Amino acid sequence: MDLSAWVALVTGGTGFLGTSMCRAFLDANATVVAVYGFDRELPYFRENLCIAAKPVHLQKADAAKPGAIDRVAASVLRRFRRIDALVHPVCGCMAGSVEDATAKDSDAAFNLNLKAAFLAANEVIPTMKRRKRGKIVFVSTRLEPRCAGRPRPSCTRRASPG
Repeated sequence: MDLSAWVALVTGGTGFLGTSMCRAFLDANATVVAVYGFDRELPYFRENLCIAAKPVHLQKADAAKPGAIDRVAASVLRRFRRIDALVHPVCGCMAGSVEDATAKDSDAAFNLNLKAAFLAANEVIPTMKRRKRGKIVFVSTRLEPRCAGRPRPSCTRRASPG
């Protein structure tokens, strides 16, 4: 598939799932903007995408904070004039049991996984509607038992029509 005319915005783009999503878009020749929140993920990301023909445009932002994705989307639209795909593969979970978790833990997990998806979609949908084109994919994950020393994500996907 040739997506050379596409601009893909990937939130959580430097994590395990986000890196895979970025790789898939790069393999299809898309322009990729990866939003990341943690510098500690950059070495893994760079190691796994070092042979990509096209560079990935990195944008640091806390996707769960109001205004952060707005600024990223505005920057992408100024530079590329469109966003054709939004992918939200963020996987953040609470460690430990529910009875040990605090309301603050719950809020942090909610903000990262659900609120950030809402804020990102809210920001890109108007542009996609005006262009009558766009795809939005949210990836929900849970960690399965370790496989070869690393957590293995179990994923479900929902894609928007059209």
